[in-house]
Amino acid sequence: MQPPLPLVPQPTPENRYPNCVYMKLQGVPVRSQSSTVPEVSSQIELHLTLNFNEQWEAGVGGQIKFGLRGGRLRLTLENGIISPESRPLTGSVKLAIQKSETYQEQIRLQNETSSEQGQTGTLANLPIADSSDRVSFTTCKIATKGVADNRTWAFAIDPGKEVLNGCIKNVKLATINVIAKPCCITASFEISPHDVSLTQTDFFWQKTLTKKRNAVIERAIVRHLFQQKLTPYLSRQSLQYDL
Repeated sequence: MQPPLPLVPQPTPENRYPNCVYMKLQGVPVRSQSSTVPEVSSQIELHLTLNFNEQWEAGVGGQIKFGLRGGRLRLTLENGIISPESRPLTGSVKLAIQKSETYQEQIRLQNETSSEQGQTGTLANLPIADSSDRVSFTTCKIATKGVADNRTWAFAIDPGKEVLNGCIKNVKLATINVIAKPCCITASFEISPHDVSLTQTDFFWQKTLTKKRNAVIERAIVRHLFQQKLTPYLSRQSLQYDL
């Protein structure tokens, strides 16, 4: 096991819609034991917590609930590269779903408190599925592409699923070889309009329109939501290490 170096306090992540996507990265500096890059003296073990769910959003005359069919976690490095020995997070990955109503209520209350205080979803202490509560599992697919200092993990629902739902907690994302100081890591979770799925709508005018007209309006709602609130990213975090 690699010997850890002192942890450096880092900024909290920005999560604009923390019920829909909550992302948190934690870097653990260690002394390098790389056999392929012996000149690297230190590394950062990068761990990811990512939680997906649905979220309500108020609109004119009603509200919508939406989730994601997919999305991309983009990692950009300055003065660092992903180690060639780093095992990629890819393929079919388990997501833990917390079934406790108490847990969901905690998230709702924290979101309301955050909004009242003018925060943008920086919930550092968001409760994640605990082994003592009832937990079920689902899966999603992850594919990765990119180069050593700019890599993307693409998340997608499994066939038959409507939206991404569940959590991966403190999973190793990558090992970063530090090549100069400071080493800066920027991660963002980004989506396209196609990734947004309306799972429920509640508007007073719905029953007065045809299904075709409702479908047209719902597509317009998704475009507006994306353009006004879901771009350029849903979550973002920056880390910096002067090792």
